[in-house]
Amino acid sequence: MQTHEQYYHLVHGDWAGTVAINITQWHLFLQAPLSLTNKVRFVMAVLTQKAFGPYIAKTQIAFSPKDRTVAHLTQLHKWGICLYEGREYLTLDRNGTDLALEGYGGIWPLVKRQAVVVEKKHGRIDASATSAMYAISMLGLDGHIITQMSKDKGTLHFQNEWFEARFILHRVERAT
Repeated sequence: MQTHEQYYHLVHGDWAGTVAINITQWHLFLQAPLSLTNKVRFVMAVLTQKAFGPYIAKTQIAFSPKDRTVAHLTQLHKWGICLYEGREYLTLDRNGTDLALEGYGGIWPLVKRQAVVVEKKHGRIDASATSAMYAISMLGLDGHIITQMSKDKGTLHFQNEWFEARFILHRVERAT
């Protein structure tokens, strides 16, 4: 089994946890090439979680070894409302470690309209088959994601020069 197959065999299924969002460098954020609307969205996301606690993250990962594809659904919730939904599709390279990612997402109140396009980017699965690293671009935000996963828990760190989001996740067992 190739490295990326080992990784996605390990992480497929349902996960839930919390996510903390921060603007780490305000002067860089204010200079960032984001629309005013997206800057307001980021500020509101940070202020909301500072006032009312972290967002709830729910994610589903479906892996098809035959097609070498992964479908990844991520949702962020607050007060029972889905504030963000993203769908990423990954194609695994035959070399066993590289992948290509593309997708789309939506931000409340347009969650189902899929208003945000995730530009096609590339990534790599670490030789340990427990960590993935890939670039992502959405809402005018270019950054990178590093995941560290085990069978039952994991972390995801999404950051760029002015922003970071830290996910702490645990596996959710489906009722049979």
